[in-house]
Amino acid sequence: MIANKISDIKNSNIFSIYKKDYILGVKNVGDKEFKVHALNGGKYLDMSYKSGTLSKLLLIQEYLHDVFTEGELDGVIIKRNLSESKFDEFEEKYRDYKVEYVKHGGLVIIYENLSTGIAHFYCTGALFPMFERVNSFYVQRVLTTSSDLSISLPHGSRQPDLSSLPDGRQSLVPTTVVEIGVSQSVTHLVKKCASFFRNTQIEIVLGIKIFSKEDDNTFRAVAFNYSRNGLNGNCLSIVSFGSCRTTVQDEELFLELTNNNQNPNILTGVLSTNQVLNNAPNTPPFVINIPLAALLNGASPQPQFLPNLLQAPINIPIDLFTVKIYLETKIPANRSFTSF
Repeated sequence: MIANKISDIKNSNIFSIYKKDYILGVKNVGDKEFKVHALNGGKYLDMSYKSGTLSKLLLIQEYLHDVFTEGELDGVIIKRNLSESKFDEFEEKYRDYKVEYVKHGGLVIIYENLSTGIAHFYCTGALFPMFERVNSFYVQRVLTTSSDLSISLPHGSRQPDLSSLPDGRQSLVPTTVVEIGVSQSVTHLVKKCASFFRNTQIEIVLGIKIFSKEDDNTFRAVAFNYSRNGLNGNCLSIVSFGSCRTTVQDEELFLELTNNNQNPNILTGVLSTNQVLNNAPNTPPFVINIPLAALLNGASPQPQFLPNLLQAPINIPIDLFTVKIYLETKIPANRSFTSF
């Protein structure tokens, strides 16, 4: 049962997570009462002071639709004052829940519909049609792309931000998954990418890290392109594609985490050592080519899968320029990537 309407407050966008938040009122979830805070221009239910993380998550899961259905809330604060390293542990422990970390204030937040902020939304929106384009080469659909498919792993399950499953594949496990990290650390994102290969049916993993905006509104962004190599994943390329260059420290960490210290040539794009810009579509090195054979691995070889064209392409291009443009043009300068 959800009760207690929250009165609108004028100029609520003057409140920011970088400043002390303002209490708007209270809202009931089930038989419990929680305060509602104005943060980052939105309204957030605050559960942080209640004990029992799992009980809070289960309560929100049970009442999630009702909590957000009236459009009065933008998210639920689960914890406060959590360090980044502790958040990595938190997210790993509660891997079945979509949570986001806000560095200023150490907030752990569940956003509307269990999404994880506006950058996730637009990254997914940019990538989705690139995978779905595969179907245009065939008489009938051969690929289903989803943002809500849970993947079974040896010690639980994960729900990636995007996954592609060949139609007719008996295992019902996607061949390709995409994991997007905004406020989670690069270390944790890389670990999550590697973990997907524990399911032996997954062929390709694309990990995308979006860093916070700089003072001039530019941002760093990097894509990790993994392909199956036996029982593990092998990072084939690391592409910096943001509107500003990665740092030397960034790049050293990328190579170390992917076990490529001796192979720095896999680093490409907007790097600390060059002036390459990501300012045009379909431009190397900002295109990651996904092998069509890997993407459609296990699809039923039926006559309707024959291509309309003389020959379908060998690779499906994932253009990171499109992702960059989505983030630059669709998210206002005064909005953080973790807001909604």
